[in-house]
Amino acid sequence: MALRLPTIRDVAAQAGVSVGTASKALNNRGRISTETRAAVVRAAEELRFAPNALIRSLQEGRTGTVGLFTWPVRETALHSVDLALLTGVSHGLAEVQTDMLLYARCEGRELATVLLDGRVDGAILVPHELSLSTLESLAAAGLPTVALYQSDIPDPMGSVCVDNRGGVHAALEYLKALGHRRVAFYAPLTSMDFQERRLAYEEARHDLGLSTDPGLCVIPENYHAPLEPYWQKLQALTEPPTALLTGNDGFAIAWLEFLEKQGVHVPQDLSVIGFDDAPVASRGAGLTTVRQPGLQVGELAAMFVNRLIQGAPAAQCRQILPVELIVRATTGPVPKGLFVVAHRP
Repeated sequence: MALRLPTIRDVAAQAGVSVGTASKALNNRGRISTETRAAVVRAAEELRFAPNALIRSLQEGRTGTVGLFTWPVRETALHSVDLALLTGVSHGLAEVQTDMLLYARCEGRELATVLLDGRVDGAILVPHELSLSTLESLAAAGLPTVALYQSDIPDPMGSVCVDNRGGVHAALEYLKALGHRRVAFYAPLTSMDFQERRLAYEEARHDLGLSTDPGLCVIPENYHAPLEPYWQKLQALTEPPTALLTGNDGFAIAWLEFLEKQGVHVPQDLSVIGFDDAPVASRGAGLTTVRQPGLQVGELAAMFVNRLIQGAPAAQCRQILPVELIVRATTGPVPKGLFVVAHRP
């Protein structure tokens, strides 16, 4: 036999008041004496009564829930800032007593349709490989939305980004101080962040007087492209690079593993810098990288989406957060003499 849950009628009967009075007391509305309100609350506690959230959302026009659409969540999140970001969003929403609904990336699902089915009051998006048309659909529907790590967004949306330009400039300036003049860049153009970091690389190496050899800028076909052919292209240059800047720490770690197999010593033969300061970056001797504040990104996104839900203009819900160069063991002075490493079959 199914367990019967207590209703507002049960609470009213036990408190000796009408259903309307019990409802007003529990929702802190209307003119009700302190004694009556206390009697209703006591009856609700004794009966272990919990108001139906669905009914309340229909009455108030809000669900008290924000949808979060992000990268596939990994168990360890070693190569990304997933965990810090999720923690920040969770903390931020808890501050405003709002729940989080985590959406999975699934092929064949139209994001605009999923997010507009009435289950959430707003959304926080990490729009890696999301089209601008999808963002525009959400904006046109009036859903309060904050996009992360993407500056090209519709006017009604909020955003939290990191200073990609400043981070890349700091990395190249540091390498220049170590004597490097030929710095390669590696990242696919599959996200706005990678695109901004590539443009910042082009600007910074020009501004700092570093080599602007186009062969040093390596753009793989996709996120999981094998490194071997790109390494061969770099080694085929008249003057190979003495340092490598990657689009994120995941790429940097992949390169470190690949270079070890090739007999290339880091940083004696080649310096390597990542971006993000993911958990894996601080392991062992550590990866030199540009730290972005993932936790703060999440907290700020939660605060901004709550403001948008309350009716604040999008212009007041946008911010670019500073980054910081973290120097560890994968960078050093430029190698003496010509850097040429024979390929190992």
